[in-house]
Amino acid sequence: MWEVVGLNMWEVAGLWSLIKPKFYQVGHATELTFKLLETSNFILQSRIAMVLWGIWKRQNEKLRNQVNTTPNISISLIMQFLLKWIYA
Repeated sequence: MWEVVGLNMWEVAGLWSLIKPKFYQVGHATELTFKLLETSNFILQSRIAMVLWGIWKRQNEKLRNQVNTTPNISISLIMQFLLKWIYA
């Protein structure tokens, strides 16, 4: 998850500045994920969860359907979905 694809997604989502300091303090991506979710408010938790889902979805599309979406498009679609969900 923390490969270049994931890193680009976090940067485009504007969350890398939040993640980067904690990234080097923990030993594993799972630990980092739970630490971020435990210490964040609901909106930030939602954004983190959506980016994680977006990384997973983007990788699946690439592997299964040979569709390679840019991080900018992926994050744009993810954030549109998140806003619809929040305001539903």
